[in-house]
Amino acid sequence: MTAIITDQKLNELALDESELVRSVFNESLWHAFVYCWPVINQSEKLVQTWYLKYVADEIEKVCRRAFRGEPKLYDLIINIPPGTGKSSLMAIVKAWCFSQMPGIRVLYASYAHSLAVRLNVKTRDILQSEWFQAAFPEVRIRDDQNTKGLFQTTAGGESLAAGVDGMLTGFHGHILFWDDLLNPKEATSEASLEACRFFDEETYPSRALNKEVTPLIGIQQRLHQIDSTGRAIERSKRLGATPVKVITLPADLDYPVNPPELSKFYVNGLLDPVRFPQKVLDAQKATNIIAYAGQYGQQPVPREGGMFHVDRVKKLYAIPEGVVRWVRYWDKAGSKRKKSAWTVGVKMGCKEWVQVLQGIPITRREFIVADVVRFQERAGQREKIIHTTAIQDGPGVQVWIEQEPGSGGLDSAEMTIANMAGFSCRAEVPSEDKVARADGFASQMDIYNVFMLAGDWNEEYLNELKFFPNGVWKDQVDASSGAFRKLNQSNVVWGAVG
Repeated sequence: MTAIITDQKLNELALDESELVRSVFNESLWHAFVYCWPVINQSEKLVQTWYLKYVADEIEKVCRRAFRGEPKLYDLIINIPPGTGKSSLMAIVKAWCFSQMPGIRVLYASYAHSLAVRLNVKTRDILQSEWFQAAFPEVRIRDDQNTKGLFQTTAGGESLAAGVDGMLTGFHGHILFWDDLLNPKEATSEASLEACRFFDEETYPSRALNKEVTPLIGIQQRLHQIDSTGRAIERSKRLGATPVKVITLPADLDYPVNPPELSKFYVNGLLDPVRFPQKVLDAQKATNIIAYAGQYGQQPVPREGGMFHVDRVKKLYAIPEGVVRWVRYWDKAGSKRKKSAWTVGVKMGCKEWVQVLQGIPITRREFIVADVVRFQERAGQREKIIHTTAIQDGPGVQVWIEQEPGSGGLDSAEMTIANMAGFSCRAEVPSEDKVARADGFASQMDIYNVFMLAGDWNEEYLNELKFFPNGVWKDQVDASSGAFRKLNQSNVVWGAVG
């Protein structure tokens, strides 16, 4: 695969400039991209790369079906690192669309309206250039409908900039483009994730002019397990859902490429040795490995795990001797209807023994996660399950409840403790955030000091830990952190009845 377009190739396409431009645009989107680059990037010379050509070719396939009014085969999402020219490509794609279909209506969305407007202006700059006007006289922007955020052509075409942070009504498009619907600085914010979800699941798809024909074409750096790509993949699994084709191009081959055969174009394991040489990537990894995994690896967490190195958890098939105490720690969800939380009870034990080092006795500890109970139920059924679990655990397991701040949290905790008469049960209000509370447990996992009893809950448990703090769920992490903390607090009175 070659991405280079030489001056000789351009000269072969046509003789005079107008014919040249028209021939270039009709030849392919990629040819148009190379030709238009200097118009919107006057200070930066284009580095023609194999991956930009591949992405342009894939976008062109989807767009041409829309031009012909044919039902779409799939929506398209490209995952690619920042700084690869992806946003410039999207601006030029829209201009190319007008050259092929003067009456086309297109939308372009980003996480901020101001960013979408900036790209819309670049598209307009191309359409209003003398060379484009000479080559495509049928594409004229109306004088009375020519703003940065919205312009219309005399052929009935339109280009609208939209933001997740703004309103979008009264407009429908032949093609819906989007670029990074999640702000990297707010990638772990639940409010930002929900705003993004609402936009790309409920707002934006409703703007399709024809639901069977209008494709959604998105390009982004991965930022979270449930960013636009993650949700699109999950939606596509539902019965009758529109398929989604995801192209994944990480900065290096430490992360998976999709389609896998594209890995043969990487040079010394690198996507782009010019833009992203190894020393640059190493510096990014050293700064923040979790951010690197998402933005450059196109995986929301590092492949070796995020905060928790779950590959270092050792699986057991029987409880070992020497466990001196047990805790079942509950993180309670407030309602069965609360989609963002589960009620979780983690049972964890601590094995102790004394090791003599240079004549000094040292107490050693290992931690065993023996069971995880996880469910979503209303308050009454939730309390029943907590009580039943305590009966099954037996009196030797101390029960702790994470108490939410405020009077509601206090009432809920007191209800549980009252329901647990006869068992050792207490509540606490955590004073640190989730990440800080998880650090101690994660550090023990780092040194291969955490064990797990084999069970059908293992996979869900490890997956949550693997994605923390960028994952969908955090309840199993919270319950584990609480159990670990109680096992290591010297001021806990063991065996007391609450």
